[in-house]
Amino acid sequence: MLGLVTAACGAPTRATPPRAEAPLVAPPITLRDPAIPEAPPRTTPRAESLSEGVPWRPMILHDGMRSLRRSLDPPSIAESDFWDACVRDFVAMYAEPARGALTALVMRYATSCDARGRVVLEHPLADDGSAPQARFDIALVGTMSARRVELALRLKLCDPLDIDRAALGADGAAWTSNRLEVERDDRGCAVAEIPLARTLGRALRAVSEGGDAWVRFESGRRTETVKVSDEQKRDLATALDAYDAVSP
Repeated sequence: MLGLVTAACGAPTRATPPRAEAPLVAPPITLRDPAIPEAPPRTTPRAESLSEGVPWRPMILHDGMRSLRRSLDPPSIAESDFWDACVRDFVAMYAEPARGALTALVMRYATSCDARGRVVLEHPLADDGSAPQARFDIALVGTMSARRVELALRLKLCDPLDIDRAALGADGAAWTSNRLEVERDDRGCAVAEIPLARTLGRALRAVSEGGDAWVRFESGRRTETVKVSDEQKRDLATALDAYDAVSP
């Protein structure tokens, strides 16, 4: 046939040579050094919590948006899961609107439980969740329980001034304390606490609602007057609202 194949129609065609195929190459084999421990498999937070039997919750980082979130969002009931047991029990004792006032207080303040199961109101939270470190601070602190609510006005001034008395006021109204018992904290700041009474409560309400609020520290040598910030006013108003809601 001389390399020709005759098609059905009689026309000669050229024979197609066989196609060359690439040789098969085995994949490389990676050998692991037995002396190097193998890394554990990566798991998601949800898988880790489920493996430990702990319910999984997404964590929300507040950072610089903490104050904005507190001012815009209503308190979430789910956040009570992160409160101490005494705080949850104390808030749950009350119906609205007292419960709402207490929830707002817990959202603004650092709280804990003492050995007697009372709620300890420690200090207002700064925007990053820490204790305030300003030169001057004014806040209501104390303990709360089903039997009794005991709050006091705590004043702090980082100054070597020997404080005898303190006066506070707003928009022309003023209130002056008796002689104070002053202690120095670990930063050398003067700290004094005044039990919350009816007259002091009215003065603090005026400070929290006033436009030009101030505190004046008095001594035999000189006086020091400081302005109450808007955030300090809000913290005072929040604590006063909660106190009024649970007080007879």
